Amino acid sequence: MGGLLTAPLVVFDYFSNAMTLLGWIINNAIWNVMVGTGIAAVPFITLVLSEWFKARQEGDEAGTKGILTVNRIETRLYAMILAYAFTCLPLLQVQLATADIDENRSLECGTRQFASGGWSEGAFGATENSIGGRQARLPLWWAGVHAVSHGVTAAAVHAIPCSTDFESIRMELDLHSIEDPGLQQEVGEFQRQCFGPARNRLLQEGGAIEATRAMDVDWIGSNYFQTTPGYYDSFYAGRPIAGFPYDASRDVSRPNTGPGMPGYPSCQEWWSAESVGLRARLHGEVSTGFWDDFRSVFTGSDAEDYVIRRLVSPRSGAASGNLDQAVVGFRGLDGGGFWDATVTAGAMVGGTLSILPFQAGMDMLKQALPMVQGILVMAIIICLPFVMVISSYSFKVAGM
Repeated sequence: MGGLLTAPLVVFDYFSNAMTLLGWIINNAIWNVMVGTGIAAVPFITLVLSEWFKARQEGDEAGTKGILTVNRIETRLYAMILAYAFTCLPLLQVQLATADIDENRSLECGTRQFASGGWSEGAFGATENSIGGRQARLPLWWAGVHAVSHGVTAAAVHAIPCSTDFESIRMELDLHSIEDPGLQQEVGEFQRQCFGPARNRLLQEGGAIEATRAMDVDWIGSNYFQTTPGYYDSFYAGRPIAGFPYDASRDVSRPNTGPGMPGYPSCQEWWSAESVGLRARLHGEVSTGFWDDFRSVFTGSDAEDYVIRRLVSPRSGAASGNLDQAVVGFRGLDGGGFWDATVTAGAMVGGTLSILPFQAGMDMLKQALPMVQGILVMAIIICLPFVMVISSYSFKVAGM
């Protein structure tokens, strides 16, 4: 019999689990007070009095007033008793289970994805039906409403096609920046000594530039500049770069270098060399956790190039207020002048004050909405006894 008087309900997260359980415990306490004080019986008394008063108003012309009054009271009383039994009497013991969510798939798709296992074991066991030793009970109707609403919601969410949450990936990427000051300066030097001359040569050659190539040659890691003769293979670093040993055939006529000392790499080597090249070092500026999540969605070096391109872009940190970039457009790349410092400070203050609060607020709102939903559901559950008594146990109010 005990198994027949339990309501196994499913919620989507542990916070909703606690809020729903707490809501029904408080609901039970309020209902017990109403029953103990007789407030729960007030609608029935009101029914009899209202029908008697209505019969008195109709006068003697109404004929058999007594029979009509009894019939009205009987009809409404049956309806109220049914609503009372189904929506107010806490007959079922609450047993809550939390849905087992596939976190990796949820992050990848941007919507809640349920694991194949179904329901997870709660923090205190397979089901959670008590707080501080107090068990919660709920009426039949609200158990059905909970089951149907959560079932329909889960089915609707599950039917949403899985698509990558690019906005979350972009926001997470924008939180990264080049933390190493030496690497920041080196990226700026690479732009001046390699990217700038290569791009100038391309533009001086004239002719139309295809849209795809125009996008590729718009950043310092351009694949076209690396693979096409006459560009990155023809330009060299303006000073010895650590990690690139002296090469007599290349550096014999250059100053401040020699055997056993750093040499002057070509721009192609400077960018693409393993472990010591700019691309590899910029790759290391991005957290390992982000790369793991990123590779679960995207594959190939082109996708990684996009991350690095976003990292060195002067616009990459705008969404999160991160304006400390090595490549800064029209200003001096080393930022050594007073005017550069003033512009940088103004940009940081203005960008942070105008953009960061909005983005931070939207992100906090997005994170808080599930908790707000859980609190609202708890508040509705707590108010149910008052609503049903005030409505005189109305079918319409209960949604029946």
